Amino acid sequence: MSKEKIGLFFGTFDPIHNGHLRIAKYITEEKLADKVWLVVTPDNPIKVGSKISSFNHRFNMAKIATEKYDNILPSDLYIQVGALDNNPNSAGLRHNEYADAQGLNRVTRAVHFFETGQNISESNNYDFNWSLHIIQGAGHNLIPNADNACNLMFN
Repeated sequence: MSKEKIGLFFGTFDPIHNGHLRIAKYITEEKLADKVWLVVTPDNPIKVGSKISSFNHRFNMAKIATEKYDNILPSDLYIQVGALDNNPNSAGLRHNEYADAQGLNRVTRAVHFFETGQNISESNNYDFNWSLHIIQGAGHNLIPNADNACNLMFN
């Protein structure tokens, strides 16, 4: 049995339009992914200060626009990190001025990313649809994190 590939397409989708759907359909038709999840974001860092519709409205419009597709659907943002992934010297962990300002390990960076999104949402009166899950007993290893993610996605 082959593994299902999920493509993540992030955007404010304000409004969602045929161009978004064509991109998602292209990804599935060209077999780049089996499904495309539209991750509706609370803000667009490229369009700072722009007035955007509420998250609920944009998420609901994405749901309506994708109803006829089995392999394109809107999704909330789920951030997961292992509680033991707190070593600042962990292999592959990038260190530079920008990265280190977000935290010196993956746990603090995940919390920083989540809280930044939450603050942007609250300051602009947007609904906030992200969730942060710190998995106890897991580090930066595949099995405990993948098990938890699979339980979330498929159960």
